[in-house]
Amino acid sequence: MDGTSVARSLKRYWYLPVLGALAAISAAVVLSASEVPIYESKATYIVSPGSSVTVDAAESIRTLDDPKSRAVVSTYIEVLASQAVEREAAISLGLDPSIADDYDVSALLMPEANVVELTVAGPVPEIAVALSETIGARGSETFETLYQIYDVGLLDPADFPTEPSGRALEETALLAAALGFLLGAGVAVLAGMPVEGRRRKMQSRIEHYGGPGAATITALPTDRDARYSRTG
Repeated sequence: MDGTSVARSLKRYWYLPVLGALAAISAAVVLSASEVPIYESKATYIVSPGSSVTVDAAESIRTLDDPKSRAVVSTYIEVLASQAVEREAAISLGLDPSIADDYDVSALLMPEANVVELTVAGPVPEIAVALSETIGARGSETFETLYQIYDVGLLDPADFPTEPSGRALEETALLAAALGFLLGAGVAVLAGMPVEGRRRKMQSRIEHYGGPGAATITALPTDRDARYSRTG
């Protein structure tokens, strides 16, 4: 189909894209209302060679070597995100250890720095903050026990999330409307293909018998027009 045929199909079945957009918005609103809101609490920690441990000059230089420091920080990330540390944190807070299943813990190494961002996400913001603080403390303590020549310092404490994470309802509805409109437009174009096929055949016949000056058919008569024509 050429652009003109597509335009005619969309004009004929204009209501399909509209219905698609409305249906998609309704589905997005229903799904958003049924989802449990998730809150994220973030904190950052810095890993650096320890100042309280006496080491020789060569060892001090070696600990600052980038490949080695990156490997050490990666170990710290694995400790923070481990289920063992998360369950220990839950128990120390007086919570059921199984609550760890409802909260996602992740740690990320910031680019070009020995800084780790700890994120705890879950349905209750107060618990997410408490877990973040306790996991950070427990994980840092475990790491410093393993690597005594390194210190872990808190840069930014766990923030308190005031709004759920993820897309806002308005943004979700807008994206759903765009997707529904495109799907509806596709259906409208497919629905118009048989009509456009008949129109092209009729136009070809008219041009064949009428010559170059024959009239151009822009639309086929609808069933309603045909009924009026027969009764008239």
